[in-house]
Amino acid sequence: MKNPLIKVLGAAAVVLTVASCAGKSAVPEDNKVEVEELVFAMNPEPLKGKADVYTSMARAAKYNVDAAAQNMNKKIFDQNPNLTPRDIIRNVLNVKAGPENPLYDSMRILDFSVIYAISALSGNPAYNENNFYAKSAQNLALAAIQAHKNTLFAEKKIKEIKRVTDREQKILKELKAKEERNGGLSASETEYKKNLEVVLLKLNELKNALIFNEVEYAGLVKVEDKDIKLEGRRFYELEDFDRKTGLKLFQNAAVRNRNEFAIAKDFGVFYDYAAVEHNAGLKYPEISRLEVNGLDINNPRYADKLEQRAEKIAESLVDKAAAYRRSNKPEEKQKRRKEAFDELGIAIFAQIEVAYNIVLLADLDNENIMRQLKVYDKELRELQKQRQDYKNKIAVLNKQLEIFSLQLRQSQIIAERAVALRSLYFYAGFSPFTRTLLKGTIKDIETTLKQGFNQDMVEMLAAVKRAPQPEKTAVKNDWAKQDNWLEKLVDGKTAAVSADRSVRPAAAYSPVYDNYKIMQLGAYSERVNAEKDWQSLSSRYSGLKAHRPHIEAVKSGDKVLYRLQVRNAQGGMAGLCNEIRRGGDDCILK
Repeated sequence: MKNPLIKVLGAAAVVLTVASCAGKSAVPEDNKVEVEELVFAMNPEPLKGKADVYTSMARAAKYNVDAAAQNMNKKIFDQNPNLTPRDIIRNVLNVKAGPENPLYDSMRILDFSVIYAISALSGNPAYNENNFYAKSAQNLALAAIQAHKNTLFAEKKIKEIKRVTDREQKILKELKAKEERNGGLSASETEYKKNLEVVLLKLNELKNALIFNEVEYAGLVKVEDKDIKLEGRRFYELEDFDRKTGLKLFQNAAVRNRNEFAIAKDFGVFYDYAAVEHNAGLKYPEISRLEVNGLDINNPRYADKLEQRAEKIAESLVDKAAAYRRSNKPEEKQKRRKEAFDELGIAIFAQIEVAYNIVLLADLDNENIMRQLKVYDKELRELQKQRQDYKNKIAVLNKQLEIFSLQLRQSQIIAERAVALRSLYFYAGFSPFTRTLLKGTIKDIETTLKQGFNQDMVEMLAAVKRAPQPEKTAVKNDWAKQDNWLEKLVDGKTAAVSADRSVRPAAAYSPVYDNYKIMQLGAYSERVNAEKDWQSLSSRYSGLKAHRPHIEAVKSGDKVLYRLQVRNAQGGMAGLCNEIRRGGDDCILK
């Protein structure tokens, strides 16, 4: 079984783990920072009473941050100069974080690339030192969230498994005694004994894995195993996720709060939400194209594309940071710096997007497990009603084992969700960790975490009320991408948004796209909507009248979508597609 703590170290992008496996940058030696050892970490405060999740976060950050920050410093600056920046990313990807959800690896490489790039771009050893401590502390705090939740589950489940194991061990002992007395067992008893030993072995493996969770937690927060007394009180900020707090809200907050954007401003490079979103759309349009086709995180293709885009962004970012370092002429250096900061903003937005989708995936996975647990519980009750012969007893035990294993996975998913959700706040720039805070008492850090988490959301929402909504910069017909949009429009339930000519148009297709033979104009939940939209589009764009519409039915999750396309074996549709885009309507070539 995979070690859950190691999983979260990767999932939460704990760069000390990532870098030790990947390593290898080439930031100039004069940027290297010397990191002092934090002596307080050598003398952990004893744990008194129960530890809630805030206490776990505070202890994990305080007592591990010095080693983590120094390791990060070493891996960023003391590296093999023969490795290129892309080698770094490939090495990061070669060492998988472990969890079943590959988007955790996307979080990992984006986190590494952002730290790598800003270390080169800042040119400030003092900033880099403080940044290493802040990043290490927040990632250790994320590790503590998952470790705390996994251990809380382990404390409860170990007792339950032990009760079942003790009962069955007693039965096995009686069978062995009977075998010794009689010189053997009947065929059915022998089979029962064999199967019972297998089930007990699996139960012990599961129990030992849970015990190991407790051991790992104790090592992370610096307590003795016997002192582990966890508080199961609800972790409000990581359980009640209001979907109104959408992706764009976190991204908008990042532009205001992330120090990477502040450093860009110091160099005369200014960003707002619309500028970063526009840059991302120009360079990496894959996800928006899938959304046009009605796909979202429910579809595996969407997650795959998100993962691929994260890797491309990470590679491009470290490439551009390296190009900035190599440049010598002032004009070239300024140009390379702007390119690197542009890519850095895109990477920060991608961090938030990946974490946000991990939360959504965790909700889906948890719903699936809940349904499966109901099925297993029903099957278990049916088995328990039957005559309890040897065969049926083993069937009951195996079903209980399946339930235990599924409950463990559910617990891990809930913990992973909490990590991803808290990551959203860190990626939005709400991190309380500073060198001064880390030198304080556990109580000081704990109090700051509790108060800060509640204030973060208030600050985000308040800022949005003061500032223009980022969603208003979207393409004018976003409403038309929704299911049954035409019916809503006809019924008066949805108003079409008037054209906003201040919005940047989508990037124009170059002539090379004339080789593409399919032009897609939309995707709809009803075929009749595709037919009606063709009538509307062809009346407004005369170039469409020379073509015949092709409506393709495709399965998307449990729904059927109808894609409105124009197909031409000779291609030559880039100009027409650009005209449609300039008119404010959606069009993609493929």
